Order: sequence, then C-alpha cells, then structure tokens
Amino acid sequence: MSLKCTPQAGPGENHTARIDVGFDGDRFSIIHVGENGERVDRADQYAIRAKRESPTPAWEGLNKRRRYLTMVGKIIRTGEHSYDYVEQLFDAREGGAKVYETRARCLAEASDPKPAPAPVEAPAKSAAPACQTIAGAHERLDCYDKLFPPARAAASEPEAVKQPAPEPDRNAAPNLTDADLDAIRSTYEKNQARFVRDFAGRTFEASLQVDRITRSRTEKNRFDLSLERGVSCGIDDPQVVSFITNLNKGDKVRVRGLVDDIANGNVELTKCALSAAG
Repeated sequence: MSLKCTPQAGPGENHTARIDVGFDGDRFSIIHVGENGERVDRADQYAIRAKRESPTPAWEGLNKRRRYLTMVGKIIRTGEHSYDYVEQLFDAREGGAKVYETRARCLAEASDPKPAPAPVEAPAKSAAPACQTIAGAHERLDCYDKLFPPARAAASEPEAVKQPAPEPDRNAAPNLTDADLDAIRSTYEKNQARFVRDFAGRTFEASLQVDRITRSRTEKNRFDLSLERGVSCGIDDPQVVSFITNLNKGDKVRVRGLVDDIANGNVELTKCALSAAG
C-alpha cells in the first residue's frame, strides 16, 4: 500500500511538504519531501525493522549515527481510505523519553495493475542498497559515484584532460564561535547539504558555561557535556574525562572541537579539547 501524507505541523515546526509512506508486509518505505523538493529517506537515517507485535502497521529503528535515538513510525486507519501516520523519537539519554512527534493525515493511493513480466534476462543484483547503509553523506555519495560512474559521450577528438578542483581547505577558514551558532542552526534547518558544505568539520571555539554532564547510556566510558547556547560534546578521552570530573554547573570553560551535526537543536562537536576559561 502507498500513502500520500500531509504533515499537521504548527507554524515554524518543520518544512516538510509531504511524507510518502509505503508498506508491504514487513517492508517499509518512508520518504520526507521538503518544500524545496529535497527528499530524505528514513532508511538512510535509521535501521528500519517492522514491529510485528504492533496491532497496526508500524516500524522502529535505531539512528545509525546516534545509537541513543530510536524512532517509531505507525500507520493508524481513520476511515475507509484515510489514515494517520505518526512518527515519534525517543532518547535513551533522557531515560527513553519521547523528545519529538509528528503526525500526518494520509490518503491511500489506488494500486495500478502490474504488467506481466517481459521475457528478458534478469539483471545483475545491484549493490546500491549497500550505499544506503552508509551514514556519512560524503561517504555515501562516494559509494554511489563508484557504482554509477558518469557516462562519457563519444567524441572524435581526444578529450582534454581536466584537473580536479582542489578540495576546500577548512583549516584556512576562520574558526567558528558562539556568534555563528544561529547561522549554523538556520542553515541546517533550511538545507542540510549546505550545512555539511559550510560548517561540518570546521573548528568551533568559544568560552561557555557548563549546563550539565551526563553519562552515556549506550557507551560505558563516554560522557555528554552540555554547554550553554545549545552546544554539546561527546567525551571519551581519559584526559578530558579527568578534566570534566572537577567541573560543576555554571563553571566557564574554553571548548574547541569540530562541528559534527545538530540533534534536537544542539550543535554537536567531536574531538573536543577543554581548558579553563581565562
């Protein structure tokens, strides 16, 4: 069955124009389509599996990059050809609390009769699904590029050799500071591909107050340091762990790390180095 769903979001909640939901037995396809046409496949983000114990068609999956996040999606019949589609996100760091929910009104699409298969030789099995399991956007694109290299048009003259464009030197760009946080979040909300291009992997450095320090629920020797202005660091380096052991809420520290992603509005840093703020 295929459903076309319209999110019932309040003003400013999200920029998803529709959700395409498909399911057949234990197989689910969930595609969020933005107002600008950008498509986000939940299978690229979550390890989707059917919830067979659910009384209604439902799926759940761990986030492939943040194993403490679990998303559940379910389809609820509301009429003869109408349904609701609900997605909920749960955070293990908050004791499994629900931190996000979206609901969409859906209509079932009519199924077209399937044509009889033509007597042709079965194509070779594609390796493309393997690329969908790669979490990193750049690595996933590299995988697709290797599987499907661009076709080269025939030419009577030798093709001129083109030098590849140099990779941008992120180290040459000025460090990001707390003054850039609004721009980082705004770019992520509008276009995550542009966020990756402009901010991911760049150095962020600022003096910020400690909000809280919590132990990871999925990794024994890892701690999450939450700072003011919605900045967070995942810390497992023993020397940095020793440093944060002596910190308290309200202490000011100098943090330096690489911008990784945004989750629930928090700018997440990796490879964090900490020192006492001067």
